Amino acid sequence: MLWKRIKRWLMELFGVDTKAVTLGDKVFMPLFYVTQTGGTAATWDYLNKSKDDQKYCRDMILNMCKSGETPAICFLLTPGYEAGSVFDHFPKINEYNLSHAIDAMRECAWDGIAVVPCLYTDDKPANPVTHKGWFYEIESYEKEWGYIHERIKRYVSAYCLSIESNEQCKTVSALQHYIYLMGKFMPGKPCGVHLQWQSRGSGNYVWNSLASTPENADFILVEFSWHPDNGDSKDVSGLQSEMLIIQTELKDKKLLFHEFNMNPAGEIMPEQRERMRSYRPWGVG
Repeated sequence: MLWKRIKRWLMELFGVDTKAVTLGDKVFMPLFYVTQTGGTAATWDYLNKSKDDQKYCRDMILNMCKSGETPAICFLLTPGYEAGSVFDHFPKINEYNLSHAIDAMRECAWDGIAVVPCLYTDDKPANPVTHKGWFYEIESYEKEWGYIHERIKRYVSAYCLSIESNEQCKTVSALQHYIYLMGKFMPGKPCGVHLQWQSRGSGNYVWNSLASTPENADFILVEFSWHPDNGDSKDVSGLQSEMLIIQTELKDKKLLFHEFNMNPAGEIMPEQRERMRSYRPWGVG
């Protein structure tokens, strides 16, 4: 909008920088979206995208956001080949690429979009050569994550530990410890986690109840029990049924129903999103 451009111009004229957007009472954080060429993309690799594609992604978020919702984005910081190579051969930080990543986060903040970096992914180590850099090894990288935090914190609204954290976790108490360490190394921001409902990974941990939910997670990005590629087959009623089960079980938690369908060009995904909105969760994707 014109007034936003004028406000930014005036602030920059007087040397005033933007800052992180506060996550409000309702959040909109889409994951999958239709690209400029009609394909499907995800926000996870936002830092890998060209500036033009990043702007398209931001515009998509803002255009689809409803009144009263905080527009937000979640993207990866590792592994490097999916995250703008912020890390070269993790844990070595690439300062040049980190500066570009900071610029990308700043643009989100200027546009009023809450930035939620995700430190790790579930099925790939941060360093594919040494096979090191899993979220459950976070205790070994206090220095690196602390430094990253100091560089990006002005534009960051919250942090997410990992995609599908239950895939590589053995117990909920272990997951709580990793969330605690993230908050310790990167203080002053809400700390959340991405979890798939009913999923069992390499350990015995299954996220399927309040008892199996990390108590210290400030929010949870929810992936439904099915692979998002099967989102159309679940239809609106199937999604509603599982959503209500999760909401009832975790009624006091901030839940953002994030990953449910990876066919954004189809007719069903928008209907599913609107059905979720009708039940007024903390957030939808």
